[in-house]
Amino acid sequence: MKLSKFRRALSLFISSIIIGILGFITIEDLGMVNALYMTILTLSTVGFTEVQELSSLGRVFTSVYILFNLGLYAYAVTIISKYIFEGEVKKKWQEINKDKKIKKMENHVIVCGFGRHGIKATQELLKHDVKVVVIEANEEEHLSDVPEFKDVIFIAQDATRESSLERAGLKKAKGLICSLPNDADNVLISLTAREMNPAILIVVRASDPSAEKKLKRAGADHAVLTDVIGGLHMAGLFIKKQVQSYFQPSAEESTCEYHLTEVKFNKLDEKFKDKRISDINHILTDVMVIGYKRNNKVYINPDDNVIFRPDDTLLMIHNHEEKQ
Repeated sequence: MKLSKFRRALSLFISSIIIGILGFITIEDLGMVNALYMTILTLSTVGFTEVQELSSLGRVFTSVYILFNLGLYAYAVTIISKYIFEGEVKKKWQEINKDKKIKKMENHVIVCGFGRHGIKATQELLKHDVKVVVIEANEEEHLSDVPEFKDVIFIAQDATRESSLERAGLKKAKGLICSLPNDADNVLISLTAREMNPAILIVVRASDPSAEKKLKRAGADHAVLTDVIGGLHMAGLFIKKQVQSYFQPSAEESTCEYHLTEVKFNKLDEKFKDKRISDINHILTDVMVIGYKRNNKVYINPDDNVIFRPDDTLLMIHNHEEKQ
């Protein structure tokens, strides 16, 4: 039930009481307490003793007041009772608590859309202890009761609205994943998010290859063509079967996965500075440098004697074991 219905019913109920009090004070010259008592008696039709015998005009007012309130009283009581006893108060309190938690969050990731891609992205983020806020308009898609997603905050709103992104704490978030099936919606979200937070990393799902340029112009850092990637991977299993299956295990083989990671060289510890690739790989135990990016060019399997610059980005492969 929407909060607006509850507010409307409550407003009508209070307005009716005020009209009754004013009527009895004006017509019967009653005090505030007696006027309130007569109003409640009349409104509820319980039929207790009147505080005084009513005048002719008072009886006419009371008769009209009763007829006017027959439907209104039933409507108001029904709506208010449903709101209280059907858990709406509890839901509203939960929403308030959500907003309090989100206001305290920072460096989290917002996932727009909780379909297949949104669920998988959320699962992967949780494996790496990243805080996640999900915006999903379809409440049936919510899996907040699933233990795996107990730490995820779900917002049942339209992700294309600026108010939804603002409520999810976009201005303090470090990343946004748009996984809605409609490219136009993802373009709109990217455009709005980039305007609200110029520094945020935006990764968008694209269904149509022609939408990739539009998404990047709208502010997306990366546009992922999920259907194209899926097709290339399936073909790759025939062409380069051993390599593909080694780095891309099946969904069931989730306890041990290999991941490619980009790390800015200037973010590493001082002990890695002015070191060759062979030296860095010797220091690292569960991570291996397989390449680097420099001036928008990617170098794979470079010479062991290469020394990285502060503006380089290292390409690393590592083994991530799922926490038990």
